[in-house]
Amino acid sequence: FHDPVRIVTVGRLNWIKDYETAISSLAILRTDGIKFLYEIIGDGKELERIRFAVYQSGLDDCVKFLGKITHDEIVKRMEASDIYLQTSLQEGFCVSVLEAQAMGLICVVSDADGLRENVVEGVTGFVAERRRAQSFAEKLIEIIRMSEPERIRIADAARKRVEDEFGIEK
Repeated sequence: FHDPVRIVTVGRLNWIKDYETAISSLAILRTDGIKFLYEIIGDGKELERIRFAVYQSGLDDCVKFLGKITHDEIVKRMEASDIYLQTSLQEGFCVSVLEAQAMGLICVVSDADGLRENVVEGVTGFVAERRRAQSFAEKLIEIIRMSEPERIRIADAARKRVEDEFGIEK
């Protein structure tokens, strides 16, 4: 993992993605002394509200808004990251989570609808309770503190599952 740990989310900036829970969970990490950089890729009507939540949480120095960028640039940002975070309140089948797993990122997702289909808890990633920052923080801390071989095992299992069960043919 990088130092600081690099966490990324790709998605529209709207209420259903529940960025406030992501920000609150990261504030818990900060309290625990964990150094991180969180990049949010995407744009939307809630940008100002989410920026204010970051400011209120005192995370201005470690949360970056990258806006809408090209798919190639998204791939580059994911390649430079360690963890993919998706705190959505509701989600269909999330392609970004599959892409992240295919690239070797360990994913922490909410227990919303389609996200539970994307990640097998503890095997290919981690599933946290919606709207519970503490639940997300615990999963993130678990990943950050686990051994490198364990992180590699999870990332490899995720890549294999994406290839086997979610290939273009399927």
